[in-house]
Amino acid sequence: MSESKDYSGLSRLAVISSLALGVGCAGSAAPAASPSNSEGASAPAAGGADAAKPPAETPPPAANGDGKPGTSGGAAAADAAPAQLSLVALCEKGCDKMKAHCSASSVDNCRMNCAQYEHPPEGCDSEVRAALECANSAEDSTCVNIAPEICSPKFRRVVACTNGKPMAAKEESLEHNPPPGWERFKAAGFSSVMPKGVSEGSDGGQPSYSVKEGNLTYAVRVLPPPKEKPTQKNLVGVAMGVLGKCSQKLKLYGMVDRPEKVFIRFDSHCPDGTDWRGAFAINSKKLYMPFVSLPKGAKGEVDAFVYGFELDK
Repeated sequence: MSESKDYSGLSRLAVISSLALGVGCAGSAAPAASPSNSEGASAPAAGGADAAKPPAETPPPAANGDGKPGTSGGAAAADAAPAQLSLVALCEKGCDKMKAHCSASSVDNCRMNCAQYEHPPEGCDSEVRAALECANSAEDSTCVNIAPEICSPKFRRVVACTNGKPMAAKEESLEHNPPPGWERFKAAGFSSVMPKGVSEGSDGGQPSYSVKEGNLTYAVRVLPPPKEKPTQKNLVGVAMGVLGKCSQKLKLYGMVDRPEKVFIRFDSHCPDGTDWRGAFAINSKKLYMPFVSLPKGAKGEVDAFVYGFELDK
């Protein structure tokens, strides 16, 4: 979809899903070469039986890339120190690991996707690098468009940074450090970090939960799941159908697609001037919509709320 259309915003989907594809089966870094011994082999002292014996514990100088003995001292150590990989190379490194158990087309798609890191989101290099390095070393990697579970917090930081809303470190550990006055609220099928005082209601005959904090409303709607398997393409229609009049200026981004669930962020606008910021979390049983309704320009703990939402296992 084109960014010029208000309801699309799908160009932002690549932030998580593309990252996940680029590193879905990533590997670990190759060990750096050991620097050559700076002292070298010293000549034996004249006379005595020991003089004829070579130094037993002194290894030969390490070879350079051209097969020639390496230089000694600090120069050798400096030469052996590996240079930091570019983001493209870091991504392609993950693609290389895919060759062992993924199809050729998956590997090709992975490499094509790595081209995006030639021009990463401005100011987000460290977040992207941390996410890619995490995925490279993760064990729960696959051949599909999925970020490793253990790396989810780091990929969330990439999404937040790309959207110009860098996440504070506390938002990666909300269970142990929720915002003041918040707690984990639990209901059938999900739990969510929300302000205290959540009340249960009904929206169109379906359960809903909400609580006000100042001029912001934090809410969770529970709806039937989509009839079709959620994809990047059909989720636009799903989102517009669920949001109704509040689907103006709809943007979808940060999709995470797993066998057991699909999660995607959204921003939208309502005719009454309020903004909705939230997510769709979909499994085989329900579609959950945690979102914040806030006056235009207002700020709240949106990311803390959205990323603190969890489906029951």
